[in-house]
Amino acid sequence: MLVGLLVLALCLTALNLFHGERWAIYHLPVAIFLTLPIFWALSSYDANPHAFWAGASAGALIAAAIAGYEVLLLGAERAGYLVHNPIPFGSIAMCLAAASVIGYESKQRLRSWLNVWALTGLMAGVIAAVLSGSKGCLLALPVLAYLVYIKCIRPLAIARVWLLLSVLLALSVLTFLAADSYLVSRVQDAARGAMIWLDNGQVVEGSVGPRLELIRFAFDTAMINPLTGIGRDSMVSMLQASATNGAYDPFIAQLHTVHNELLNIWVTKGLLGLLAMSSMYGLSLWYFWRIRHHADTHVQNIGLMGMSLCLMYLIFGLSEVALQLTFFRNFFLVTLVCLLGMAHAHKSQHTNS
Repeated sequence: MLVGLLVLALCLTALNLFHGERWAIYHLPVAIFLTLPIFWALSSYDANPHAFWAGASAGALIAAAIAGYEVLLLGAERAGYLVHNPIPFGSIAMCLAAASVIGYESKQRLRSWLNVWALTGLMAGVIAAVLSGSKGCLLALPVLAYLVYIKCIRPLAIARVWLLLSVLLALSVLTFLAADSYLVSRVQDAARGAMIWLDNGQVVEGSVGPRLELIRFAFDTAMINPLTGIGRDSMVSMLQASATNGAYDPFIAQLHTVHNELLNIWVTKGLLGLLAMSSMYGLSLWYFWRIRHHADTHVQNIGLMGMSLCLMYLIFGLSEVALQLTFFRNFFLVTLVCLLGMAHAHKSQHTNS
């Protein structure tokens, strides 16, 4: 995993130099280098993973409080504007809900405060995600559902399953009430916009239609220089010029990415950048999948969370450039190296014992 992160950082740095990019474009490789010391710190320190999962639940509760304040008191249609962007806000809340579930321990009584805290974080994270109005983060719900099944339902005796199902039912009701039908209307508008774009190429709403138009632009533009890409600034200039000239819908002239993680890096950094990013995700998934079968329970939980984090970010990347947004990127990198450091430390302890 460390190799994958370093290769991605070095590859992006080299391609940025090749394209003569502004220094502001170097934020992702710089962030990777800056987060690596976290691994070395946690790999040599006996960190308690339970504190990590409990901290995720606290973060989910803070997200839910922010969402409730914005929607209920300020009257905002979408939560997350206090932190600049509802899309990463809702998606990170979903990741925090996943990490909260990891903290659930079936061997403890359901009334254990740690389990109550974990389930509370789960509910808070999902509610915050729904109130963000982000459709992209809802695509990650199957990952969260799988975690709930693995951690909460499968290990329980049949006689106790109904208790958890009651919690999940309450979560569903609260989520429905929190949505206040706004998210439902957004999904309906998105479906209508997709059908109209597929029918006649017109962009009639501000979410799915523009993204489909950007995908068309991305495939056309990537063919200009498929190996090394055309650079970020050149891509933005070409996007604005093409939209202004009528080659694409004028709406996308105001955008600065193609709103798809892998397509965006293919256009700007070519197949070399795409291969580096795909390798980073692939190596991370492979590592976390392997340690899921480790003898140490903490390592198993870390592996489960690491896989979920990578899968969720791959899903988020379908509709947003997750690693290109500071708020989004920092959460992923810090969480990733924290998980890696804790896994390394506990694997070493298990081997020594």
